[in-house]
Amino acid sequence: GDSGGPLQRVLIEPYCMYSLVGITSFGKFCAFKNSPAVYTRISYYLDWIEKIVWADEI
Repeated sequence: GDSGGPLQRVLIEPYCMYSLVGITSFGKFCAFKNSPAVYTRISYYLDWIEKIVWADEI
């Protein structure tokens, strides 16, 4: 399935860049009209993600 896939938004500047805003969790018919999907909000975990990713930099 699509679990773990990105939920992105297009950034106006810099041109043609994307920002990751969520991670697909689940949904019965993801991306279909009137069919809900559940995502994990990246901003909630950003501090933790940066501590893991940049651990050697600190």
